[in-house]
Amino acid sequence: MGFYVDYLIYGFPSHNFTLEVMNVKNHSAQYTITVHDCDGSQSWQGVRSLAPYQTERINIDHVLPPEKRREGLIIVEPTEFNKNEYPLC
Repeated sequence: MGFYVDYLIYGFPSHNFTLEVMNVKNHSAQYTITVHDCDGSQSWQGVRSLAPYQTERINIDHVLPPEKRREGLIIVEPTEFNKNEYPLC
């Protein structure tokens, strides 16, 4: 059974950037979100869980220091333990 990995490129130097993640399944889902800056360095990583049909908004400005907010790459992927239960961005 396959699973999804979402890649998002951000580049909003003067605006707040909020990522919305949804669990469209009827059971809990756990995922890892990793943020890389424009140089490819990992700026932040977190593991989060969502209840069935829950939506979560993550304000990237709250997890990144100001110098890392220019542009970069966000990767959202299922956890190692739960690859088939995946929230969608």
